[in-house]
Amino acid sequence: MKTLILLLAAACLCQAAPRRSWLASIGALIVTNVADAHSSWGAPERNPVLRSADGRFRHRAIGIKVGIVSGLVIGQALLVRKQPDAARPCAAINFAAAGVFGGVAIRNYRMVD
Repeated sequence: MKTLILLLAAACLCQAAPRRSWLASIGALIVTNVADAHSSWGAPERNPVLRSADGRFRHRAIGIKVGIVSGLVIGQALLVRKQPDAARPCAAINFAAAGVFGGVAIRNYRMVD
């Protein structure tokens, strides 16, 4: 819950400085993806795309997650360079995705306890 509140507060930055908030949103997206991967490591994976041969979250899943986030960030960077007005919607998308991944990480950590 604290993570979600922090991400929502960070999303308010979108109103002031779109490019700065977009860069902050990339950081939030990366941090929450790392937390999600850490909380999932070695656990049974329900997503068939991320599941390894033994049905767990392993190196293959990390590679897929890194590829998806890298592609998203590179695509946004190209878009924002060409159309600076796109920084605000890109930041909103990133903060929303970070909220989802943060929530998944929190759920995963609670399942371990």
